[in-house]
Amino acid sequence: MKLFVFDVDGTLVTRTQRLRRMTIESLNKLLDKGHAIAIASGRPFSGIKKYLDLLHDGNKFAICANGASLVKYDGTILYELTIELNLLFKLHEKYLNYIKNYGAGLYCYIKDEIGYLEYTKWIRNEVVANKIKAYNLNKIDINFNNIYKIMFAINCEISSNFKFDQEIYEKYHVVRSSPLFLEIVNKDCDKVYGVRKLVDYLGINKIDVYTFGDSGNDLLMIKEFNGVAMDNALEKVKEVSKIITKSCSEDGVSFALNHLINL
Repeated sequence: MKLFVFDVDGTLVTRTQRLRRMTIESLNKLLDKGHAIAIASGRPFSGIKKYLDLLHDGNKFAICANGASLVKYDGTILYELTIELNLLFKLHEKYLNYIKNYGAGLYCYIKDEIGYLEYTKWIRNEVVANKIKAYNLNKIDINFNNIYKIMFAINCEISSNFKFDQEIYEKYHVVRSSPLFLEIVNKDCDKVYGVRKLVDYLGINKIDVYTFGDSGNDLLMIKEFNGVAMDNALEKVKEVSKIITKSCSEDGVSFALNHLINL
């Protein structure tokens, strides 16, 4: 058995957010041969499962919230890495100016749901894209202390120069998953952590793991395993990859599976 791990945006799908028929066929061939597939994304399980639903039965997994949890296709959680909810309230107080004056969004992932203190376009986009519920944490009785991650979203011209206080970087893992998003997760949390845990769970060798991606939050899993960078990937991701395939818009996943990887 080999394990194939795929990022979503910029790797499996373009801005259409849809898996192409050829990509689905390529992934199904892997499952039909007995290989395992994982989709590793910043999304919650529901936002990943909708893609796994399109594939044949087999060994299918989700590495969610940039490595905060590893979930089997049937919903069984194999591990979780969390941070404290109270951090969201502290960040809201400190960066309220960005929310009020620059249209920033601040919210958290609570497994398959999101929580917010200020409703913004960023919340609406999450609800639509991932088909998840969103809760105003000011209006509900909070009976949990831990969350998967905190999202800070802001327009590119501000995001490129924005940084949290140094204390946040020392205590947590801060990921720039796109030009628009900064994500705060557990210090040990990264997609590569999820891949390592899945490798252990499956009992396979590191040499039998292929990881596909394009962005900064894919870099470590690309570097550690048989990394496949999309042609549209960041240069720093390409530099650590073993293989560079065609771009996402050219279905580089299928091209790599059919022409570049010896199966």
